[in-house]
Amino acid sequence: MIRRSTLLAGFLAAIVLAAPAAGQDETEADAEDTASQPAVTVESAESTYLPDLLRLAEISGSMQYLRTLCGEADDNWRQAVGTIIANSGGNEAIERRLTAAYNRGYRRYASYHRTCTPASVSAAERFRIEGSLLSKSLVDRFGN
Repeated sequence: MIRRSTLLAGFLAAIVLAAPAAGQDETEADAEDTASQPAVTVESAESTYLPDLLRLAEISGSMQYLRTLCGEADDNWRQAVGTIIANSGGNEAIERRLTAAYNRGYRRYASYHRTCTPASVSAAERFRIEGSLLSKSLVDRFGN
């Protein structure tokens, strides 16, 4: 299940932030239309998908800390957010906000979970569910 959530986050990054809409052919005319369209700004992203991406980044930070604390040796959650950041279109303001959200989620649980406890496992499961639902919602709404 963790891999599924990670794949959804990576898929979300590729679909929402980088890929052309499904069914579009990249012809010369399409390239000209795309070039004349304004870049994604913080304000336009803020009104659409950025709040959900920020929450997903925060969840990923929490999951990375909690899963590592409880014996998972991979960094799938960090890599998923890295993929989202890499596909943010080079918008430094959005990249900084996503990075800050990830770090906030990581530090929040690092501040009071020092060992893996039933509460840590329960929190990780709640985040996994929330992240999965959020990823699915974002793909459904913005994934074309």
